[in-house]
Amino acid sequence: MTFNLIHTSWLPVRRASGRRTMISPIDLTDDISANPIIAFDWSRADFDAASREFMIGLLSTACAAQIIRRQAWKHWWEKPPAAEVLADAFKPLEPAFDLDGDGPRFMQDMTLDGPVDAPVGALLIDSPGNNALKNNTDFFVKRGRIEQLSRSAAAMALYQLQTYAPSGGAGHRVGLRGGGPLTCEVLAGTGTISLWHQLWLNVFADHDWLAEASAQKPIFPWMVPIRFSEKGLATTPEHAHPAYCFWGMPRRIRLDFEAGGDASCSLTGVEDPIQVRSFATKPHGNKYEAWGMRHPLTPHYRQKPTSEWLALHPQPGRMGYQDWIGIIVSDGGEGSALRMPARIVQIALGRLPGYVEKSWRLRLTGFDNDNMKARGFIECEMPLLMVDEETRPAVEQLIRDLILGANEVENLTGYAITTALGEMKRDQGVRWQVSERFWSDTEPDFLDLVSVRMEHSTDAAGKLAISRDWISILRRTSLAIFDELVPPTAIDSGDPLKYVKARSMLHRALQGYDKMGNRIFKALNLEPPTKGKAAIRPQVEEAAS
Repeated sequence: MTFNLIHTSWLPVRRASGRRTMISPIDLTDDISANPIIAFDWSRADFDAASREFMIGLLSTACAAQIIRRQAWKHWWEKPPAAEVLADAFKPLEPAFDLDGDGPRFMQDMTLDGPVDAPVGALLIDSPGNNALKNNTDFFVKRGRIEQLSRSAAAMALYQLQTYAPSGGAGHRVGLRGGGPLTCEVLAGTGTISLWHQLWLNVFADHDWLAEASAQKPIFPWMVPIRFSEKGLATTPEHAHPAYCFWGMPRRIRLDFEAGGDASCSLTGVEDPIQVRSFATKPHGNKYEAWGMRHPLTPHYRQKPTSEWLALHPQPGRMGYQDWIGIIVSDGGEGSALRMPARIVQIALGRLPGYVEKSWRLRLTGFDNDNMKARGFIECEMPLLMVDEETRPAVEQLIRDLILGANEVENLTGYAITTALGEMKRDQGVRWQVSERFWSDTEPDFLDLVSVRMEHSTDAAGKLAISRDWISILRRTSLAIFDELVPPTAIDSGDPLKYVKARSMLHRALQGYDKMGNRIFKALNLEPPTKGKAAIRPQVEEAAS
């Protein structure tokens, strides 16, 4: 009997009571009133995130008709469908979700032949690569820790690799959104939220999905012959159904299933009489190009208004309000914007207008990759604003202004400190410390301004008052960081004049003077002060004291 990912219980979950169990996708709403399923429970944050994306993709593909009709979507939000209803919705897709067997296999190349010699641990994105093994640099994530995977763990490792695939060497293609995309999921409400509601809020389909059904374009690339890319042949949206965006398959892989021997999964400890210890693989799978903003769960950016949209990827360091532009709000109008939030943000907010005001959040997940090397897995949450459609443009513009002003001050603070310390080559250790301190110290005040005052202060006077309060916060934080990292005792060593000039320059700019001060005030839409030596002399004296 085949291991089918629709009706086999293979997904580990946790219920509200704390009880852990395994379910199939059909069982997602089981006992939802008394003891709902609230989370996937792989004991790996990356697998939990990939499982949510798998289920969002499955629901979006199978239930497009219900999603497109607003009332039908809302009906399932208020009264989740029973298992038999989901079973009927998923049934047409079942042939595409066999993990093993002689026919097409889930996310595996049906045409692949050749040696089965790749260790199964290589399916995991965070496993050490060939260079790490060769150079003995696998310090933190050791080799040989994953010798075999149960079928459930192998299925999720395979899905995760195909969906987030980083650069894998010559001919081993990256994912449909590039290597290691950032994924966004909207969360509504506080307290315990069922997994069904978490997923159903983030499903996506539009009328193009139904219109393309008659064109018989493939949804699942493993159900059709691979588009070999050895000679550069690309796979674009013209070659696929719109739902394909959830099911990219850049790597040519075929798992090898073995019975007998140790039945315990190296990753989860689950007992499975059939294990995966190796797989066959070859280069030149699907090469994805021109997919633009078609994936609804990922923010996008472009270099200029005429450039192609590219998926955003996680970067090193903390994610905070400094990242809101491009994730929570765009950086401009639709035609001129260079950074755009994931489409699901506006779609989800429009589905439940006014629902549990001010308790919306955005969950961000993804691998921070350095080419073929995974440096870490990112998971964080950001608040989302619930404001009416009439107010939203003004609120979003004010948010942009506040963040751009803060960015100018952060850059100025770092420059002043490195100048005072005589490190004109911008010592990265000090610069990183300044950035981390600045954004973390100003975030509580920023969130307070946004959550408490923003919605009711979108007229000219209200925006001016917020900007003035914000520059005062930025000024206080910037000078405090400078004084901590460059204490007055620096005057007694090195070049004291550098200290005096740097702090004076910082103080003047934070008051709106000089070129740098004008940049800050312009970003915040504040009028810079009148020029004049008399107005700035006390600041110079304070800096020298």
